[in-house]
Amino acid sequence: MLTSLLPGIVFQTGRCVSVCPGLSPILRKCSADGILRSLFYNKGVFALVAACIIQGIMILLFVSLGIIFAKGKGQNLIAGYNVASEKERAKYDEKKLLRIVRNGMFAFAACVAISMIGTLANSKFLMNTGYLLLFIIAIVLVVRANTAAKK
Repeated sequence: MLTSLLPGIVFQTGRCVSVCPGLSPILRKCSADGILRSLFYNKGVFALVAACIIQGIMILLFVSLGIIFAKGKGQNLIAGYNVASEKERAKYDEKKLLRIVRNGMFAFAACVAISMIGTLANSKFLMNTGYLLLFIIAIVLVVRANTAAKK
């Protein structure tokens, strides 16, 4: 009798069968060690969960930073601005700078979300598109912060 308790692992009487695409099924005795090995060797389940957790943390981080900048706080979190002298800080419009960085943080969160959707859909195109957009937006953010935010 076959039952499935975890995705990608089918339990049979006294044995567990790890179903991994592209490989022949691997038979092991059912034990916690065998189940964990199956999850590690079957990259589908473990890697997907790990990637989604990491991407979810990144999204939460970018959204949190975006909210901090939207409230008009967090000037000390902007690299370069936090160590600049008062004379250098006077050259920048702080509200514009915070608005530019806020929009960048929300755009970063959207890019990581696109990549996360690509991870869940097993689409390398979406994953790569998300990270390519992240790279492009980072360059645009640096240029805009140094040009548009000046008084």
